[in-house]
This record gives sequence, structure tokens and C-alpha cells, in this order.
Amino acid sequence: MAKEQFILTIKKDASGQDVDLNNMTLEVAEAFKELLESFMGLARLHSTNSDSQSSETRISVSRGSAILAIEASTENMESLVTDMKLVFKNESRRKETVSHCKKYKLY
Repeated sequence: MAKEQFILTIKKDASGQDVDLNNMTLEVAEAFKELLESFMGLARLHSTNSDSQSSETRISVSRGSAILAIEASTENMESLVTDMKLVFKNESRRKETVSHCKKYKLY
């Protein structure tokens, strides 16, 4: 089955300093942890039961600033992207997604 990715790259911290995955301040590490938790929650919400059980949906963390990615089937990724677009437009009725996004200030 084809895989799609939803990627977030953290390049600068609140003070405008470059973010380095190998050398984060405590403030940046806390923000990164919160974003990772948010990505995990969003991935769970948009994974079918078969994906969750077989671990088809993946989270990755990469260097190059700090890069978070959700990898999932095309069907699940379409659901996530549609839901995120509604959140960004303030039109989402899905409380769980809005909660993850507000808690971690994704919009």
C-alpha cells in the first residue's frame, strides 16, 4: 500500500535561533516533546484499526533542524490532511484534532 507523509520542520526557536536536534535548549526540547506528542495523537486519530495493530502508521524524527513526520497509508493521510485543513480554517468539528492542535499551538 502506498505511503504518504505529513512533515513539520522546526527551524528556529522563539528567539530566532537555529534549532539543532543534537543541541537543544530545555525550552526547545520541551516544545519538541509537545509537538511529538501532538503528532502521535494525530497519527492515532487518523489510523485505521488495522494500521494501528500492524504498526503501518509511523512517526519519524530526523536531523536537519528538527523534523517530525507521520507516515501512513494514502487513505489515512487524506483523512489527516482534510482534518488539518478544517482546523486551520477554524471549521473543524472533530474535538480530538482541535484539542491536539490547540494544546500544542499548531495553528
